[in-house]
Amino acid sequence: MDKQPHQIKGVTMLCLVIVATGGVIGWLLSRSSEIAEVYTVRPIASGSMANAAPGPHLQIQCHDCGIAYRCDVTTVGEDHLPVCYNCGAINSIEGRRGHTGQVAYAAGAIRRWSKVVFTAPEAAGDQGMLLKRIVALPGEQLGFVDGDLWINGARYQKSLPEFDLLQVPVFDSQHRPRDSQHSFLDRFAVGMNEQAWLITTAGEFAFDATEDKSQQWLEYIHWNVIAGFVPQVRRGSPDAILDYHPYNQYISRPQLHFVDDYVVDLWVTTHTAPAFQFRLLDVNVTVDCGGHTVSVSQGARHCGQQSIDETTVPLKQPWKIRVGRLDGRVVVQINSQQWAFDFEPTLPTGNYIDDRLLRQRPFAVAASEGILDIKRILIARDIYWLAPNGMDNSWQFSSELPPDSFFLVGDNQPVSRDSRHWNQGIHRSLIQGVVP
Repeated sequence: MDKQPHQIKGVTMLCLVIVATGGVIGWLLSRSSEIAEVYTVRPIASGSMANAAPGPHLQIQCHDCGIAYRCDVTTVGEDHLPVCYNCGAINSIEGRRGHTGQVAYAAGAIRRWSKVVFTAPEAAGDQGMLLKRIVALPGEQLGFVDGDLWINGARYQKSLPEFDLLQVPVFDSQHRPRDSQHSFLDRFAVGMNEQAWLITTAGEFAFDATEDKSQQWLEYIHWNVIAGFVPQVRRGSPDAILDYHPYNQYISRPQLHFVDDYVVDLWVTTHTAPAFQFRLLDVNVTVDCGGHTVSVSQGARHCGQQSIDETTVPLKQPWKIRVGRLDGRVVVQINSQQWAFDFEPTLPTGNYIDDRLLRQRPFAVAASEGILDIKRILIARDIYWLAPNGMDNSWQFSSELPPDSFFLVGDNQPVSRDSRHWNQGIHRSLIQGVVP
């Protein structure tokens, strides 16, 4: 069963005149710490980089939960109003003016994940100056498998800082709908006999159990928040995390794909809780406060255990915790310490209904006794790599990148035209500068 947004109908396309501004900005980007060459700030005519460098867009603040987001001006209209990615509310565009995206760029070191402005190759047609991201370097062989990036025959495993460059936010517990029909409480579930979990009026979470019981789980339920979803669904309907980008809104796509790579950020204070757990689909992460260890398991498989530095996680003080599934590894960060554990990715079975049900509760947290507070929960998904046809089938670039050539791709892959389609890398001589 395919799920796809409607094709836009009756939306007025905005005519955008690209005019270089008169402002000039210098950037200190080179490794040699010399003042870089100065370039003019240029408008961006495309949304292929989405939030990393938006093209012509509307800036929306959701009237219900208050979260801010951007959407391409050409994908919304009075008959196709923007939908909030966080709570699913429909927002008005009346009186809103479009913003023309622009970037400043300068000479600098070219690295993987750099955003670069370059002259379009002949294969792109007459498109002038473009903006994309460096994905592969000279001498590398690139491919995509099941939504992951592969370099030289191995899955590329991003660090958390690399993930942060590419992430797409999907939920923020601090932005709660005011509409009582779509209560924030509906996004979390506890068992009938698991009453130790409380959600405060401020949208924070507390666990309080005076005696040791079985694990009590607080589960996050992901909502369908996709504009133009076919078939149309009721706001607040449970769904899996999909490779939908709120910047695109009503664009037509052949298919949406499950995204099982995501990272959850939490602010946790342990008072007397001796241990707590996180669940990421079929993976469990256990934080043992008394034994100062973090361990990961997947079903009956033990994926590993690491020690927590006692000085970095004092009792009764907030911990900043990041936990996620990322490129075939479970990543965990507690304050300044980080660990990674290998696990087996959960691939779709092909039965869409079963696969969707499995993914509707992608995150949960549990404890069995003591007192534990969670101030905030943030969830963001990883980028999902698509073949040139916009599908997730395995795909490999035809050859190793030649010397001084780089493979460039837009973050917003469903709408980006880039090296995947041109079937060639971009030579260093065509790169005009790096965007900080």
